[in-house]
Amino acid sequence: MGVQCGGHCQTLAAPAPPRTAGGYREYPPQAAVRLAFIRDAQGAGLSLADIPSVLDVRDSGEAPCAHVTALIEQRLADIERRMAELRQT
Repeated sequence: MGVQCGGHCQTLAAPAPPRTAGGYREYPPQAAVRLAFIRDAQGAGLSLADIPSVLDVRDSGEAPCAHVTALIEQRLADIERRMAELRQT
């Protein structure tokens, strides 16, 4: 899938199931959907620290759109603030 976050994404995607006799973990199919959501959230500029709160909203049955918009607006404000600081130096 190309998600570059190792065990942290696995924890967000689904609790790690026990290992099989061959040493593999068999995740349920919905874990792949959740990992894709995490990848897309990272692609939208959210950090791994932001994503659990988005998943909580989503898991509660609500659409996380307003929450995601607020997080992205905050991220944009942080970037603009940092750019202004760099221009002053």
